[in-house]
Amino acid sequence: VNYYEGATNSYSSDATYVLSEPNQSSTNNQVENVDEADVVKVDSNYIYYISAKKVVIIDAKTADEAEKIAEINYSEKDFSPQELYVNNNNLIIIGQKYGAYTSIICDTIESSYAVDKSKTYIIIYDVSNPAQPKETRRIEVEGSYISSRMIANNIYFATTKKS
Repeated sequence: VNYYEGATNSYSSDATYVLSEPNQSSTNNQVENVDEADVVKVDSNYIYYISAKKVVIIDAKTADEAEKIAEINYSEKDFSPQELYVNNNNLIIIGQKYGAYTSIICDTIESSYAVDKSKTYIIIYDVSNPAQPKETRRIEVEGSYISSRMIANNIYFATTKKS
């Protein structure tokens, strides 16, 4: 789902929902009304992107005056941002903490196996003031991030855990 500031909504005579042309480009989604996470997202005034272990917000109201206004830095943490969404005043970051494999030895079976300690995080920031993003929620799930989709205000994601 793409949200456009300044776009107008209307209904045509055959009750089809119409969204006026936005003043920005949108992600090339595979399925209509299903948003896909990416490393770069754009709304009508701002560019949000992942660069190494940080998320950068650019005020891009005009190309001549575009400037970095915020940066969320994860370099001192084990967290690595991988993809993001922008939905209304929310910036949603999906990433991982890579955990070490732990060997477990079973005395009764006389074998060992490794347990994956990786975790996937969804971190939500309020960006109603993009120059000062504020973390509002953090969700932690065991396993490595595979992929996600957003439909309306809901994110569906998949992880895998090796055991």
